[in-house]
Order: sequence, then C-alpha cells, then structure tokens
Amino acid sequence: MRPTARTLLALLLLTGCAAEPAAPVDLAAPSQDRHRQMEAAIGDCMKQRGFKYVNMPSSGQKTDEETRQEAGDYGAMRKHREKYGFGVYSKYVYPEDAKAGGMTSANQDPNNPIMMALSPVQLESWRAARDTCYAAATGKFTGKTVSSESDLYEQVDTMIDQAQARELDGDARLLDLAGRFGDCLTAKGVKIGSLKPTDIASTGKKTVQDEMYALGEKQQAGRGADTAELRKALARRHGGSSGKVRFTPSLSPDEARPYLAREVKAALDDLECGRDFYAAFKPRQQEIHDRVYREFGRDDGPAS
Repeated sequence: MRPTARTLLALLLLTGCAAEPAAPVDLAAPSQDRHRQMEAAIGDCMKQRGFKYVNMPSSGQKTDEETRQEAGDYGAMRKHREKYGFGVYSKYVYPEDAKAGGMTSANQDPNNPIMMALSPVQLESWRAARDTCYAAATGKFTGKTVSSESDLYEQVDTMIDQAQARELDGDARLLDLAGRFGDCLTAKGVKIGSLKPTDIASTGKKTVQDEMYALGEKQQAGRGADTAELRKALARRHGGSSGKVRFTPSLSPDEARPYLAREVKAALDDLECGRDFYAAFKPRQQEIHDRVYREFGRDDGPAS
C-alpha cells in the first residue's frame, strides 16, 4: 500500500540536499513557522538538483470561526453546516470557495503549472526529486524517516488513527455520549455501524461520501469504462493502493445542488443529535491532530 521506506542514510547519500546541518524544527513554535522552514529546505534541495519548485504556502492563521468549529462549538458548526453540509457536495456547488472542501485556486499545489509543462519523463524525474528532497528535509528537521510526501501523510494518518483509538475510543465519557448520539440518529432512520466515538463522528459524512462514490462509479460504467482496470492504472500512476482509489462524479453546480440540499439536512440532523458529543470529542480530536502534525514538522489544519 505504501511506498517502501528508504533509510535516511540512503537518502542522504543520494542527494546533496542534506549536506549542511540544520537546526531541528522547534515543536513549540507556531505551525506556520515550522511549515515555512520545511518548505524552504525542500525548495533549496530542488534547486540544487536543477528543478524549479514553488514553496507550498502556509494555511495561515485560523479565524475565530474556524477555531470555534474545531472546538465543537454548536453555533459555529451549525453556521458552517447550513451552507456546506459535511463538505462533500459543497465543492461542486461552490467550486471557488476554499471552505467548501474542494481543490480551489486558493489551495492547489502552486507547482501544478510547473508539472503540467513537463514531458512525462521530465515529470517522473521531477517527482522523484521532490520525494527525495521531502524525505531528506523531513529527516533533517524532525528525525522522521519517510520516502516521499505521500508516505509522510500516510504515516501521519496512521499515527493519528492510532492515537485516536487509544485516547478517544476507550474514554468512558465519550463512549456514553457516543451511545446517546447513536440512539438519536437511529431514531431518525440513520444506519449506525459502530458506536465507537471515532466511528460515530464520521458516520454522517461517510454515508454521503459513499453515495457520491457510487454515483461516480455509475458515471464511469455509463461511459463503458472498466473501473477495475482504471483503479489499477491510477494506483500505478500515483503509487497508491488500488483498493483506495475511488471515482468521484462529474457534476455541474446545478446538478449538485439537490444532493447538497439533502446533505445539509443530514448534517444538521447529525449535529442536533451529536451536539453534546461534538463539544467533548472535537477539541480532543483536534489536539491529537495538531500534535502529530507538529511532530512531522508540517502545517496544522482542521481534523476531519
């Protein structure tokens, strides 16, 4: 599933990017500072290897509204969900709104124009160089061994999942609140697969996502596409697992609005049932998320 991890020593031998020692990332410093340090190191490494690279910008200071949402504040969460639901179909209806959850012009990789201008062979070399530089910078600043950017974020996700299972799913108070949350959703006709806090927190969004992926599969089949072969091709192209490749549908804003309307209703019902649960769960979930991202020297963002 993941790329084979290369040792940090091997990476240092393959590139001159790590020749000069650098001070480790200050884990108590603001996340934006850590992010800029890491990106500067990656950019310098790419330049030494003869490639153009634009540093990924920091996500910036969180707004008060975003901080309140992450803390499980009912009013802030309701305001967001009234427009965006769970953030699934909203990216179709509001394609240039960064809050909608899609890849907008504001949050795309600034290196996309560079990559698009390269030939297939050049692109492969550019990506290999970035992976090597990413791994070297990560090891130099944090002591973590990663083989690429995607490997880093897979490690981050795995560590977050493990910490949440350990710290949240075994918490007696959260289990009690999750049980009440589940009873309320069941009364509204929502199918509940698990009452673990981490599962119940994502039940509503996952249900809508599964619907969206099923629609994507249907569109692919309508075009006569062999989805199994497409998955294999995408997995090879991106170095990922074929089992994790899902197809999203092509929808215009007008086509997506009815789906978003249903999603908003489901998200508001979910919030009403989980009001007390989210107030207790989300601050602790965010703390775990931020802690792990700091450990890997990357910019913090909202927990899913």
